[in-house]
Amino acid sequence: MKLKVQPLTGGAFELYGQVIAAPKTEATAHLPGMDFWVGVAELPDLGAPYSVSYATQEKRAFIQRSAERHMQTPELLMPIGGDMIVVVGAPDYPEQPERLPSPERFAAFWVKEGQGVIFKPGVWHWAPFAVKEKIMLLVVYTAGTAQNDALVVDLPPEAVLEVEL
Repeated sequence: MKLKVQPLTGGAFELYGQVIAAPKTEATAHLPGMDFWVGVAELPDLGAPYSVSYATQEKRAFIQRSAERHMQTPELLMPIGGDMIVVVGAPDYPEQPERLPSPERFAAFWVKEGQGVIFKPGVWHWAPFAVKEKIMLLVVYTAGTAQNDALVVDLPPEAVLEVEL
């Protein structure tokens, strides 16, 4: 199935989570050479420490053959050094964690450098696509998520997703 990339807006992304973007309001604090905005987004308190990770992603074909989801954990993903495209699937069938939503319940979003997303628990996703070049990613989720709350599924051939710019 082909997915047309959409601009990233709070309304369009609401089913999948929360958008983080540079504020267009006055900074909370002004320091020498620095403006600071407090509380742009919040991750829920899950009673465990958060893990901050970095990853790199090279440009690759805009085809997604796998997906993962975290049933208990939100995930923050933010590109550094370029734009990315994220493909997300609706958090359907929470009682059947391995069951994928129909291909029509997936969407693709263009995330500009300086923006980020917080996936809701149960949202399907995979490694983002670098738009132009190799990018670095900031990844934040509850400590132990990769070991204890990561379900990976290969998409069946008829459900492979192709991203259209």
